[in-house]
Amino acid sequence: MPYPFFNNIKAVYVLLLLFVLLDRIFIYIHFNSNFVGNDDLIFWQGATDYLKGDFYSPYFYGQNYNVMLESFFAIPFLKLGLSFPLAFFIATSSISLFPFLFFSFVLFKRKYTSEALFFLIIPLLLPIEYGIITSISRGFVNGLFFSGFFIFPLLNPEKKGYWVITALATSIGYVVNPSIVIVAFPLYIYLLFINFRKVSFYLYSILAVAPALAWEIIAQVFYAENPEYLLNPLMELKFNLSLFLKSFHQPTIFFGYLTPVIWPVGWLILFIILFIGIRLLKLDFKKGVAILSTLLFIILTLGINKVHTYMDSIFLPASRMYLGIPIFTGIIFFWSRSLLTKITDRQLQFSLLSAAFLAIFLKL
Repeated sequence: MPYPFFNNIKAVYVLLLLFVLLDRIFIYIHFNSNFVGNDDLIFWQGATDYLKGDFYSPYFYGQNYNVMLESFFAIPFLKLGLSFPLAFFIATSSISLFPFLFFSFVLFKRKYTSEALFFLIIPLLLPIEYGIITSISRGFVNGLFFSGFFIFPLLNPEKKGYWVITALATSIGYVVNPSIVIVAFPLYIYLLFINFRKVSFYLYSILAVAPALAWEIIAQVFYAENPEYLLNPLMELKFNLSLFLKSFHQPTIFFGYLTPVIWPVGWLILFIILFIGIRLLKLDFKKGVAILSTLLFIILTLGINKVHTYMDSIFLPASRMYLGIPIFTGIIFFWSRSLLTKITDRQLQFSLLSAAFLAIFLKL
């Protein structure tokens, strides 16, 4: 047998999981334990207040957006006596890794072994900068946490209970941080293709949005009645054609840390998505359209003024707006595995393991 190690696929899975965790430990030792941003301190204060039972405002202090989810997640680690840098590193890394790990776990249990391994190592295949951005507590990844639950409708898009999960996760994730839209967009295109004739699909989805909508209404009423808590309101979102065209001069600014393996050419992920989407159109039109329409959506967002509020710093990069793309990449692989008809599962799994070894070698 050419790949005897894969006789114990569970051992391979555990090994790759350890690689992912080792990658994060490396990032903590060399970055998070040494550097702290201004917003991190506000998250720390939020956790201190929550520990006392004090909840001063619905969102990040001084803003009417961005729920401080990291502060809630850090509470148990702070109670254990961990330092603020370590507690928040674990909290934020848990939030950012959850979609990959949960997708991977469910797929592995359902015997989608290659797809599970790919989802598992996506964070490992991305550059160190991605790991840093998704481990600092600045509210970049909190909305994406809820995209982990999208695995259920992807596996069974016609089940009513999964429609509720999708709408609930999307709406809550959007209220927490709109970055989830990049992952929700292709899923909803696909679900609409399959369920657009079913009235129950719309009814269940609308009802599931109610909790998030209620939260947002209550929050905005709070800020209207307590304007002293609002120092930095959400800017009015506008599409600017000149900004849109300017984005193509330096696409690496926006997509620099989002392409697996080929790190120096981050924007290449857009062409990979385009290629797979076109190929998939012939095999599965619905999935192909979902992929290509999401790619178009991503490109169009380059004209939104908020996307261009960034600094030349790892603490506020432009790519923070597109952190959903790696999860979207995993979904694309899941949908397009059938295109690789000439590659066996063992060959693909060996390739993924080799890529993981290479990535961990280059990083460490």
